[in-house]
Amino acid sequence: MKYCKLKNDGSIEELKDNLLSLDGMIYSNPSPARLKEQGYKPLFSESEPEYNKETEILERIYTQTEEHIIESFVIRKRSAENEVHSL
Repeated sequence: MKYCKLKNDGSIEELKDNLLSLDGMIYSNPSPARLKEQGYKPLFSESEPEYNKETEILERIYTQTEEHIIESFVIRKRSAENEVHSL
């Protein structure tokens, strides 16, 4: 199970490589109880919807409940402002 924190800007901070840094110590494979103490919650994802990558953009939305963080998706029309250009 993936654990993360919801940040103020609506993005998530994921627990990297299942390592928790706390008070100068690094914990490998921390318990769910320790993660909860540090504000981490299990991440549940909805299924990614199908969309047209040429005309649409898939935006991830994170919602926090008492016990979980839920990842859902919104499909937006691609515009000239959000075009991705390759060099």
